[in-house]
Amino acid sequence: RSYLPASEFVSLSEHEVATKPLYDIVEKDYHQKIRFADEEFRASTARREEAELLGIPEGSPVLKLSRITFNDKNVAIEYTHSVARADQFKYKIVHRRG
Repeated sequence: RSYLPASEFVSLSEHEVATKPLYDIVEKDYHQKIRFADEEFRASTARREEAELLGIPEGSPVLKLSRITFNDKNVAIEYTHSVARADQFKYKIVHRRG
């Protein structure tokens, strides 16, 4: 689930989100410059609803992710909470110095 402030994305539609990547919409359609995102993930177990959506038994291992994305004015423009199957999870990070 992703949450965006209505004041920044007044005319955002479900159709847009279903057909385009969210960050493309944020940057290209709403002219928000993404500055950084603060993200964390943790091990957990699937609750009933999560397990049904993921096609796994309730109580199965999952990874829960939370992310807050900020624009260039340090305004939070996205909060996302995700649940991923632990048996199919892949996370890639690129570190740059600069």
